Amino acid sequence: MAPARIVRDWADQQDYEHYGTAVEAGEIGDWTIVVELNGYQATVPELLEDLSQDGEAVVIFRNVNALSSFQYAKNGTILRAFDPLLPHMSQIGEPLPEEQGIAFPGENNELHPMRGAFLLAERLTGIRLTESDVSEPGDRIAVGLHPG
Repeated sequence: MAPARIVRDWADQQDYEHYGTAVEAGEIGDWTIVVELNGYQATVPELLEDLSQDGEAVVIFRNVNALSSFQYAKNGTILRAFDPLLPHMSQIGEPLPEEQGIAFPGENNELHPMRGAFLLAERLTGIRLTESDVSEPGDRIAVGLHPG
């Protein structure tokens, strides 16, 4: 483990064929925030179940190809998973009460699914993430890896 800034710099120096990613962890309130800017590790169901084994976990994912997901697990079980851009396809679980009033993929036919995903995460966790919470590594620690 190293300071997240150092691991991000290492990941940025990796070449395209053997790209590297930084998996960062830090605390916000009573929650642990994990940020992986160039990867998808937490979206793997078994890893999400492990993350939530003794509590809760929320995963928000989006890539450059507009693939996105919102996942919520509690005590090792995925209770809700869906694509905020295509919310009625490939869902796990029934909509949560906290989803009430959130328009997926956005309002007025606009495609802004991440706004709703972050609002849902806030309703579930009580934590409002800011852009700097995600983009700035602050005092987080990290590990670097070459995803398989």
